[in-house]
Amino acid sequence: MAIDGILIHHLVNEFRPLLINGRINKIIQSNQTDIVFQIHNFKTYNLLISMSYTAPRVLISLEKPYAPLNPFNLCMVFRKYLDRGIIRNIEQIDNDRIIVFHIEAKNEMGDTILYKLIVEIMGRSSNLILTNESYTIIEVMKKHFPSIQETSRIMIPKAQYEFPSKRGLINPFKITDEANLDISLLEGVAKYHQVEINYLNSLKSFLDKPIKPTIIEVENKKIFTPYNLESIDGNRTHFENISLMLEKYFEQNSKNENPFYSTIQKIVSRKISLLYTKIDNLNNDLENANSHLDDLIKGQLIQTYLYKIKKGMTEITLPSFDNTTFFNISLDPKKSPTDNMQKYFKNYKKSISANHHINKQLEITRNEISYLETILSQLEFVNHQELQEIKQELIQHSIIKDDKKNKIKTNSLKAITKYETEDAKFYVGKNNLQNNFLTHQFARKNDYWFHVKDMPSAHIILQTNNLNERNIRIAAHLAALNSKYEKSSSVAVDYTLIKNIKKIPNRPGCFVTYTDQKTIYIDPSLDDLHKLLKNQ
Repeated sequence: MAIDGILIHHLVNEFRPLLINGRINKIIQSNQTDIVFQIHNFKTYNLLISMSYTAPRVLISLEKPYAPLNPFNLCMVFRKYLDRGIIRNIEQIDNDRIIVFHIEAKNEMGDTILYKLIVEIMGRSSNLILTNESYTIIEVMKKHFPSIQETSRIMIPKAQYEFPSKRGLINPFKITDEANLDISLLEGVAKYHQVEINYLNSLKSFLDKPIKPTIIEVENKKIFTPYNLESIDGNRTHFENISLMLEKYFEQNSKNENPFYSTIQKIVSRKISLLYTKIDNLNNDLENANSHLDDLIKGQLIQTYLYKIKKGMTEITLPSFDNTTFFNISLDPKKSPTDNMQKYFKNYKKSISANHHINKQLEITRNEISYLETILSQLEFVNHQELQEIKQELIQHSIIKDDKKNKIKTNSLKAITKYETEDAKFYVGKNNLQNNFLTHQFARKNDYWFHVKDMPSAHIILQTNNLNERNIRIAAHLAALNSKYEKSSSVAVDYTLIKNIKKIPNRPGCFVTYTDQKTIYIDPSLDDLHKLLKNQ
């Protein structure tokens, strides 16, 4: 689903009070299509601009951007012109999907220059362009060279930037008379918004609707909109602002475009499949080994009735010691009675040894499956930095190869998600490295530990001197929302003091046992979590 001009209109209104007069402190390009401007305006905002072919978007992200060791050329150019620049204005071009950031910065001579950062959100044709005040292109993310087609815009440095043709479309925010209005001619109005206008039978009523960013699920399809649309039935999730809604909607697309994510997911899934095959083979071996457990009795019976057995016999039937049953015992005619007896004793000893070894291997294999299934679960909730930590962990366990020999620091909280209220701090471990660090190194014995009952989830550390219902519910929401139960209801979340937590020895991952726990049942909801954290 694409972003339309109606959403851009309200998104720009959302950006203005937060970003205008803010200073660009850092510019980070995580990959070929995604660039983040860290803007400080009393607090720091991460303005994400993505020109992804499948999910172009612009929003204020809560995630900390991943900075590669070697910056991209585009990033270096943007840093040259825009670093320490101040955003003086943000505008939408009519109701088109175009946002222009007016940025004031100093050049190498110390002169103040006005630049324009133009964001075009137009599906596969989306682009990011930096121009000077007179719209001469300085740099562009996706270059379009001169073409014989008259309709093709030139997008190369030093060319003159031109806005896309209007094609006779009308800005809906400038219409004063709705008589004989052709809705199909409205600029930047998606089909589902056109349906709402028809449903309300009024463009003005549509535009005057209160802003309530909403994702609506309809028949396995999701629609995001700045309004709570009355014309569409479906499950709704509401958000405090448009950026939060867009980040939630596009989070899976962001992961799928990350080569690390798809590679790790495939490797771990393949490894799990192989381990389940190994379980089947071990169970077959165990069944075969158990079939020889009564060879001890057979050997003892041969020993007792040795006088009845002659070399050359192929079998003999002997009564059990309690005379309740009979055993048909096969014999090797080429072996003496004593050798046949020894054969059954040896088979029994091998069976006991194999039984012990196979059960140990089954336990190890089941633990490894549990560990890798936890990794798969964690992949659903990680950002790029946390994904790098999972990659490093899998390298340490020899599950994937170490290609760059880069190590991830685990003795700091820089990459760990943190929330604060006036009387509490919440830390969210989204992978095993973070969970182990938080639970076994960072947390104090009187901190509280939260985890979804009997299921993989984030380890939540709550630091507070006031364990009230609100803080418990925040921590429980964080645990449930970072688990496979994020869309379930009545999720059981256990919590206890850190001093009651013990790591399971010789188990990969972050598996623990705990005592003296209490359980809260929660209906996971981002909307409810934001309300609980509001104004904090």
